[in-house]
Amino acid sequence: MTTKNTNTAFIKLKPISTVPETTTMFNSWIVVDKGDGELGRMPVELFYQIIGNIAKPISPADPAPTVEGWYKPQTSSDDPGTNYPNAGNLKARKGYDTLFWYDGTIWKKTEVELPSTTAKQIYDAANDVDPATMKAANGKFGPSLESLNSFVTATKTEEAEITMPQSGEIAGNYLKGDFTTVTAAGTSYGQIPMTELSGYDRIVIKGNKQTGGNSMMYLGKKHANGTNITIVVGSQLNNTTDYIHEIDKTAQYYYYSRFGGTSVEPFITKFYKSRTVSDLQTDSVKSYIDPSRKVLDSFINPSETIWQEITMPYTDEHAGKYLDTGFNEQTGTAVAWGVIPNSEFDSEWTLLKMEGNFSLLGGIGMWLARTRNPAAGTSQILISGNQGAVNSFTFGLDPQYTGFAYSRVTPDKVKFYKGKVVKSGPVLDSVKSFILANGATARHRIIDAYTDFNVKPSNTAAVNSINLNAAIAAAFVEKKQIILPAGLIYHNGIEYQPGVIIRGQGITNTNLVNSGGTYAIRCLDEFNTNPLQAGGGIFDMAIVGANVADYGLNFRNMWQFKIENVWFSGFKVNSIKFEGVGACSINYVRVYGGKGFKILTSDTSEVGYLQANLFEYNFVYFENIPIAVEIDRGSDHVFRSCNFEMVGAEGNLLTGGVIATRMSPGGEGIDVTLENCWSETLVGPILNISNSNGGVSTIRDTMVGNPGNTAARTIVNNGGKLLITGSTKVTGSVLTQNNGVTRVDGFATITSHTEETGGTYKQAAFS
Repeated sequence: MTTKNTNTAFIKLKPISTVPETTTMFNSWIVVDKGDGELGRMPVELFYQIIGNIAKPISPADPAPTVEGWYKPQTSSDDPGTNYPNAGNLKARKGYDTLFWYDGTIWKKTEVELPSTTAKQIYDAANDVDPATMKAANGKFGPSLESLNSFVTATKTEEAEITMPQSGEIAGNYLKGDFTTVTAAGTSYGQIPMTELSGYDRIVIKGNKQTGGNSMMYLGKKHANGTNITIVVGSQLNNTTDYIHEIDKTAQYYYYSRFGGTSVEPFITKFYKSRTVSDLQTDSVKSYIDPSRKVLDSFINPSETIWQEITMPYTDEHAGKYLDTGFNEQTGTAVAWGVIPNSEFDSEWTLLKMEGNFSLLGGIGMWLARTRNPAAGTSQILISGNQGAVNSFTFGLDPQYTGFAYSRVTPDKVKFYKGKVVKSGPVLDSVKSFILANGATARHRIIDAYTDFNVKPSNTAAVNSINLNAAIAAAFVEKKQIILPAGLIYHNGIEYQPGVIIRGQGITNTNLVNSGGTYAIRCLDEFNTNPLQAGGGIFDMAIVGANVADYGLNFRNMWQFKIENVWFSGFKVNSIKFEGVGACSINYVRVYGGKGFKILTSDTSEVGYLQANLFEYNFVYFENIPIAVEIDRGSDHVFRSCNFEMVGAEGNLLTGGVIATRMSPGGEGIDVTLENCWSETLVGPILNISNSNGGVSTIRDTMVGNPGNTAARTIVNNGGKLLITGSTKVTGSVLTQNNGVTRVDGFATITSHTEETGGTYKQAAFS
């Protein structure tokens, strides 16, 4: 046994706890065996890159690396790829997993093509292997989810008009996009405070958005940092599309410019605020499905109603009499009453229809009732009172009663029909026909006079007259508005029906032109039976009446009528004659030539006389007229921001702006008010009030002027009570006579005044 002695050398190492700590390992070195016992040192960064196969990120703009190892390109593009000048001009292509290797001298590249998607771009319910893309799945199920969501989270848009003028508005000027001002008649600008917009999400601009020109700034804002920002100017807008702006809740306030501020141009700019709110409804899904089920049933089991007229007079009819609602006989002209027994109807005929003019028997008339014995009163009234000039009613038979008692106006003002419902076979294209009749266009609550009734500029006046009257009759029955086409629409007179709204395409686009006739549009309550016919309105057109013989708009016995954005032009007679019309609003109207408006009390109505009360005139421009408005026996007529230019006849006190006689006939106490009105070219008085019965007229903040004749009578108080107040300026003379009383206070100024035959003038003006 051999014993080997080995002498082993030991190196004394420091305890690790005494070695200084470092957090930057990549500035350190690793000792490695280079082979054959030769040692070397390697940077830690390279060491870990090699042993961990770690690729260091590299971008084209990075400095050229000096350390051997793998590098991962960070940017790639379509073939030939993104060039890396710092990596030997190697390129990285889009769609490949690419690595660069640097051995200290040479750069090499390895790349592997990435797999592309196998998902189908069209959803196929029969494909049980391949997946579909998210877009394809959304195309399949998205609409259903949206429909369901519309029931669960239904919303609607609420809109409210922003009242103009806003406080502090500057009239006669507008803002440009650079926030400088431009003087222009009919314009104005101001600020909308954020308190006005609180709770709303959007500002909507409608109406006239171009008259001010391309440079007019219609909307701007004061940014939170105090910077003025232009949002939209005229060159970016048009008059057919509403402009919508999302409200900046951090803004200090909004600027606006608008047109129509001084009534020079009737077509005005309007501002609205809108918001989206919840519209969730109980049983909304059921409400959606039920009509569809009924529609489907109408296709599977179609039916139709057949009508047959019942010949009148009926057996044993009582001529010259009609029944009232108490089933008492009343004597009348061209009337009759009778009974249609159930024996008129067999087992198939189960319906009774009555249609025609139901405005001819007054409020007490009984038109139709179920009856056992009318004289005994054991009856059920179905139709009574005033039901309109055109109407239709349908009722089923009731076996509890023996027939129908009726009243009618002869000859044939109302007609009677019996009806039966019969089954019919399916009709070819019935689904298509239903869709056409009930689609979005058909559901719109309007009548297009051009497409529905052939009202158009190329027609003769006779044809348009017939078609317009038919359109109005249909609108009355169907409760729809009428939309007129653009162009010159010639006619010989239009018969209006109460409650109908007629709209044109704008005062410069739609022109109703009389070729002849005694009136332009009339509604006279021919039988004087309806004291409060429901008013409607006329909007957005010019009414040209050079060939009208008597009156333009001629209405009697009506309530709540509105005229807006209308130009009366060319009349040689009164453009309006209203008798017994009350609660009427006339806004943004221009009246040029003719004899202006005649507003009278009606003495021919079922309830006696009807006063011409509660009128408001806003932004009405009267020009070149002997008398702008003539009022007789009315009360509470208010003129706001109206112009009176070249109105009246020199030296004639019974001409001019507003001529009002026999006011406040019932002692109501308010006659005529002129507020913020203007006239610089008066010829006759702006106001002549006479024979007032206890009422008081007021002129407030109004310019009254006849610069060419400061001695002219610009105001006449003939036995009434008149208050001139505020900042009113009267360039001319005030005449008070026949025990009239005129008071002046505030900052009002008057050039001169005259009192005659007991007239009294009192002044308490402030300097």
